[in-house]
Parts: sequence; structure tokens; C-alpha cells
Amino acid sequence: PPIENSERYFEMAYKLYNDIKSEKIPNTCLDVLSMGMSLDYIEAIKHGSNIVRIGSGIFGARKYREEGC
Repeated sequence: PPIENSERYFEMAYKLYNDIKSEKIPNTCLDVLSMGMSLDYIEAIKHGSNIVRIGSGIFGARKYREEGC
């Protein structure tokens, strides 16, 4: 989501997750809500995320190579 308004998007995603989960669709197991990255993982967890991606928080920012290298 956009950095400046991530909470709204996390709320919508969590609501959608719960709505779909409540349908109890046969042969499905909906127990993972993956949202949030290094800059917004706290907000994501606050809104129900149980998987976050914090790669740059651990390894630092990506270093881009010139094309062809």
C-alpha cells in the first residue's frame, strides 16, 4: 500500500480475509494473511498479518547493478 495511508489498506485486506475465511469454502485452508514489509510491518501486524517481509530490515537496501552485469 502507499506509505502515507497504509493503515486503510491493511484494514481492507484484513476485512476481506475474514469475509472469505467465514465462507468456509470446501477444501480450502485460509490461515495466512501475508502483508507488510520492513517499513510498515508493525501496522500490518496490528491489522492481522501473520507473515511479514522484512528483508531490507535485515539485509539493508538493495544495491542495483547496471544492466548486463
